[in-house]
Formats: sequence, C-alpha cells, structure tokens
Amino acid sequence: NEIYEICLRTNEWTRITRSPEDEHGPDYSPDGNLMVFIRGNRQLVIRNMSDGKERVVIDALIVRYPYWGSYYWSPDGKWLAVTLSDEAYSDEIYILPVNEDDSEGELVNITRHHDNDYLMGWSDDGEHIYFVSNRHAQLGLGTYGSWRADTGVYTIPLKRTPPPRSDVLEFPPIEPDDAPDETNGEESENENGDENESEKAEPEAIHFDRIAERARLVSPTRGTGWAASLSPDGSTFVYVSDALGSNALWSVPFQGGSATRLTDCGTAYYIQWTPDSKGFYFLDRNRVKYCTKGGSVSNVTTSGRLTVDLTAERLQMIYEAGRILKNSFYDADMHGVDWDAMVEYYAPLVLESAVPEDFELVMSMLFGELAASHLGFYADTSSEGISFDPGWLGLDFDPATSGKGLLVTKVWPRGPADYPEIDIFEGDWVMKINGADVSTSVSYSQFLDDTFARTTVLEVASDQFGTNSREIVIGPMSGSAGYPYGTYSAALYLDWTESKRAIVDELTRGRIGYIHLPHMMGEPLERFARELFAENFDKDALIIDVRWNSGGNIHEALFDILSRRQFGWSRNRDEDNRIGQPSRRFDQPIVVLINERSFSDAEIFPEGIRALGLATLIGETTSGGVIGTANITLVDGSTSMRVPRVGWFTLDGRNMENFGVEPDIRVINDLDDVWNGIDCQLLKAIEFLSHEIGMSVRIP
Repeated sequence: NEIYEICLRTNEWTRITRSPEDEHGPDYSPDGNLMVFIRGNRQLVIRNMSDGKERVVIDALIVRYPYWGSYYWSPDGKWLAVTLSDEAYSDEIYILPVNEDDSEGELVNITRHHDNDYLMGWSDDGEHIYFVSNRHAQLGLGTYGSWRADTGVYTIPLKRTPPPRSDVLEFPPIEPDDAPDETNGEESENENGDENESEKAEPEAIHFDRIAERARLVSPTRGTGWAASLSPDGSTFVYVSDALGSNALWSVPFQGGSATRLTDCGTAYYIQWTPDSKGFYFLDRNRVKYCTKGGSVSNVTTSGRLTVDLTAERLQMIYEAGRILKNSFYDADMHGVDWDAMVEYYAPLVLESAVPEDFELVMSMLFGELAASHLGFYADTSSEGISFDPGWLGLDFDPATSGKGLLVTKVWPRGPADYPEIDIFEGDWVMKINGADVSTSVSYSQFLDDTFARTTVLEVASDQFGTNSREIVIGPMSGSAGYPYGTYSAALYLDWTESKRAIVDELTRGRIGYIHLPHMMGEPLERFARELFAENFDKDALIIDVRWNSGGNIHEALFDILSRRQFGWSRNRDEDNRIGQPSRRFDQPIVVLINERSFSDAEIFPEGIRALGLATLIGETTSGGVIGTANITLVDGSTSMRVPRVGWFTLDGRNMENFGVEPDIRVINDLDDVWNGIDCQLLKAIEFLSHEIGMSVRIP
C-alpha cells in the first residue's frame, strides 16, 4: 500500500510515499501542512507536505492486527492523540506534542487503565479528549466481569481546573475615576477589528499531572458500544449501544445525565455532525443516513458509477492478501514456506476464476500451503435470491410408520411445543400442517419453509385414525444452525448437556458437578459462573467439559474464577456456621474433558489449567489450532480474510499451533460406544474423581 493524493478540482493523482513497506491511515493536520500515517506495523510518521520531509514520531507496535490503530490531531494541530496497545493487549491513549522544530516530544499515557480505552476524538475547542471504555463494568469475579462487555463514553479534561462553586460571591472590580473609557476608538477597533485575536493566542499547556484521574463517565447506559462523537458546539454526545438488547444510537449531554434513545441501527460507524450541531450523518450497513438531534432519521441518496475489471481486481486481491499475511502472520518464517514464490504460483489460477466461488477456492488453496489454523478467505458469493428460514416444530417423528400422519416420538425440551398450554405429547399423531396432509412418504419440511416465528396450525390426533382430533397453534423456532438461544441447534445442545449432567448426578449421587462450555465467549462464561456458584457450589468435585468447543478468549477469566483459594473465614454474630473467604470459590478436585474437536482457546484453557495445577485432563489430544486472529476486508469492500497474528507457546517454549494438548489420561470414545450412547471419557472422569474424593461408584 502506498499513499496517493487526489486533487478534487482537477482529478489529478500524486503519489506521496515510496517505500517497501505498507503505508495506511493518512490524516491531514487541521491546516493541511502535515500528514500523519502508519508505516508497516510499528512506525507513526509525520510528513511535511510542502518539502516532503518525514520523521518517525512513534516507533512501537502500533498495529497488532492489520490496519488497526487510531490517532487524531488536536484542533490546533499541535498535538496528536494515539491509541497504543500494551503487552497485555489493553488499549491505552497517549498524547504526543507535534513540535515545529521537529524535535521529539514526550509520549504521555493519559488513561492508565487495565481495561481497553478506544480513542474517539477531541472536542472542537481542544479542551477534552473523549473515548469509549469498558472500565466501568461490574467486576464480579476477577476479569470475569469485563466479559459482560459493558462500555461507556468517557471524557478527560486536559486542563486541571477547580470545580465550579456556588458559594463564592463575585463582585465587579473597583476602577479609579480616571480609568480610560473602554469605548474609545482604539479599544473599539481592537474589539471589533480583530475578533480572532484570542483564538490565535497560544493555547495553554496540557496539564499532564494526574491526568488519568480526571477521566469522567458521561453515558449512563449499560451495554456494548463502539462509536461516539461529540457535537461541534460541545453540548451533546451521540454513541452506539446495545443497552436494551439491540444496537441503537443514543444521545447524552456533555455534562452527563439522562440518555435518549434516538433510533435503531445495525452497525453504525463514521458519525459526522453537521457544522451547526443540529444533526449528524452516519454509515449503517453501507448506507448513509441522517439523524436529527431529536431522533428523526432519513436515508441519504447516494449514487455513483464504478467500472471494475474483475480480473485485475482479483489479481490485486491475491497480492494484497499475500502481502498482508507476509507482514502480519505470527511466524515471520511463514512456517518454512517461500511465500512470495507461492503467491506467484497461484496468481495465474486467479485469472481462470470465472465465479467468486472459484476465486475463494484458489485463495483457500494458497492459504492452505501455510498448514496453519485460523486462516480463511471469504469471497462475496451473495445472490439476489430469496431465502427462507425454515421453522422447527420441536418434535421428532417415527420415520418407519406408513399411511397418514406423523407419529410423535419426542417433544424436545425448550422447543416450541414444550409449553403447558400446547396439547401435544409423545405418542400423538400430527395429521396436517397448515391444512396440508402429512405422512412419512412426503417430506413435511416443505410445509415449514418461512414459518419461523409465524403462526402455524397443526391438526393433532391421539391415533392415526383421527381420534380426539384438535387444532394446535404453534410458533416454530428457527431451524437454522447456530448456538443462540431460541434456535433448533440450541435446543438440541441444551438437551445434550442435560443428559450428560443427569449421568453424572445419577452415578455420583449428586456429589460431582458437570459443566459444558460450547465456546469460549461471553455468554458461556456468564453461564459457567452461574452454574458453578448456583448449582455446583457444594459439590465435592467438578467435571468441566470443553469437548466440541470452538474456542474464543475467556481462559484468563476462567483461571481467575477457578484459582481462588481460601485465606480465612467470616461469621455473623447469631450464626454458628463459618463462611470461608473468598466465599465464591471452588477448590475441590477438577477434571477437564478434551477431545480432537477442542479448538483454539479450548486448548489454551486445558493447557493452562494443568500448568497451574488446578485440574487433570482426560480424553483425546486436542486439535492443535492455536493462533490469535483478526478479520479484515480487502479492496473490493466485500471480500474478507482472516489473519493469524499472535502465536501461543507453553512455558517450555512449545508452539501450540499444530501440536495439540495431550491428556493426562487418554480415553477414546470408539464408534460402537458412541452408537450405543456410551461416553467412555465422561465415565472415566467420574471414576477418577470418585477415587479422589473417596467415594465408591459403580461404572456401567
């Protein structure tokens, strides 16, 4: 990537940079004389636009992931605010003076907080910096609380001034009788003839002493947000939050107070106020919209013509993708692959790609040469066709029956038929769906297309002959795959976990607990903490199951929860029982179940919990796919790729990528056992923990 400048009057292009490294993120200073940009992953460069001289003002790891990083000029152009990540991947905000004599200024951290602070900008008067942070999340259990992802809008006043006081009386100054007339011509000329004199005065220096202590929360809402903008008149913040469950734009006065929900939005970015502060523009799902301060939203019609040479564009994208991986892949040696030669080898195949699916296949083959996990290339294969979300009744039917109707063999817990008022049970027959006859000879799914959350009428009988026939109104769940609650997959998953928990409860007479983690993100972490301290708090041992876990990034939070150890106890005056402190802890024996489908963070977690001496691992070797990754979009604006950026290593230096975590006790679930519903790995965990707690169990 090189930086170019285009003259909007003449449409002439001028190349600005010439270097072997990528440059990106150019931003002019307010007067247009300077430009700041990122070179490579480490250098923040300021260029003088008149003589072309460049100077590196920051040489640090600015971009941990490709093309990430934020920086803003102060309104007077004398300072730069920059976001930098520390070694723990927490974002901090720094301020750097831009000295006219090109001398180096001191880089000052103005936030100093262990949570993430995302720079949003300066106030127009240059008196404040504002940012979004999750620092006000309620920390219930170590860093566990931060995964609730509550964020808020904060401001930092750059000058340390005393708070306003209402008890101080102000008197006009007493002037001598011979004081000059303030309305004489000279004073009047200065007042009216040079209105900008005060604006041109040198600004006061930023008061850096104890500046981090001056951060102030402005937004009162709870939820996740990622964009904020302050109106030019400094009166109102607009920000994005999902405080009520869905993304919306909110406004709040600069001084704080009650927030107002303005409008729903999808993924609103690039909030830009009008100069008069009466409204703002924003980009929502690739559409430009305008919103007034009162919340009235209208679409902004934009149009343009773009002629694309698809062959040239795809060539650009293979070289762009290759360059990004070369500069960002966690292993600079590219797993021993001659990467430049490999890109050239696959480039001719891109020219033969007739459709996006072909292009995606070629790129996937190129990425496959690295033999690494967390890679992916996703071309824009969308079409204009209409797709329907199939509904799911939450019923299983016997496929072996013949004749009319469908015999119900199971009513799924948490499914759409699992309500007291819905009169359908195992052994009933469904004769019709929305008036259409059904049987095993015809696929009944055709009658459930586009029925998700729509009223669906079933004709149900007690037998195949129509005895006790009745109509039942049901609202099918989404039949699409996915974990979110309220879907087919979630109902099946929760039924599966309950069956595992029931086995453990029955065999151990309730003395051993069981928790499964489907992936390593916020919601399962919340559920883990709830189940641990509400349902398993008094257990003598615990099985944590991370088999078939797709990964994420909550291992640290889990360690915080599970590594707590008692230091004392407390007791109320009128109670005999003593409460160990910390009260929320689990310091009993633990087994972690792993298998070949434990992936990414579901490998870091068992490796770490064993290294900390907190658990024994039982099962099979994990998949060996451990790299920190990010998603970026390529030049066409719709094609995306994953960039594995961060390697993970054990204390003895072993690379976890391509080397799975070995169990302490290897147990294989063979096909015969799986077919017969026998989980040998779970049974081994029960046997092991029962021995640890001195309990006799009978393993079937």
